[in-house]
Amino acid sequence: MGPEQRGRRAQLSPAARKAWLLAHVVFSVGWLGAGAANVSLGAHAWSRPGGELTPLLAHHAIRLIDTWVVIPAAFGALISGLVVSLGTRWGLFVHWWVTIKLVLTVVVILASTVGIGRWIEESVADGTPAAAQALSARIVALGVGNLLAFGVMTALSVYKPRGTIRGIRKPPGNRDMGSSRVATRLPRASASERK
Repeated sequence: MGPEQRGRRAQLSPAARKAWLLAHVVFSVGWLGAGAANVSLGAHAWSRPGGELTPLLAHHAIRLIDTWVVIPAAFGALISGLVVSLGTRWGLFVHWWVTIKLVLTVVVILASTVGIGRWIEESVADGTPAAAQALSARIVALGVGNLLAFGVMTALSVYKPRGTIRGIRKPPGNRDMGSSRVATRLPRASASERK
């Protein structure tokens, strides 16, 4: 290994980077949408216990959305985010905004599993509308917290604030594969091409 190769990480090809980034966006948007649906179902169960959609039925719906959308989308977003960060110049522990997104992703997954998932299972196991309504306020509060975390993660992804984690240098020679800045100038035509 020559001195110019030391410190370099493997980089995704542009096509692979785009494919993984697309997967990351799709999983993240699916996770966000399912989380918003769960909050609206929980809010309905909490505010209208005598409505057509009973708190217990709302919690059954949340359980289905969690099982078939939230859990796969959350882990898909986590895995695709790891691949994109490790396969581009951003790195996992190089830029602080990437590390914050990782921490928030893990926190939301754990909070949803330990909080919302457990409360939904308790509500469904109990089977009484009173228990379902009592747990709905907690489900909504934690769900809103998750949505706020999604907003922060989205803002970090769009703005990509400058700054690296102290003590970590960027490997030399990395291309700007993840920048949101796009060249807007076209090369000038030569004198012979203008004729």
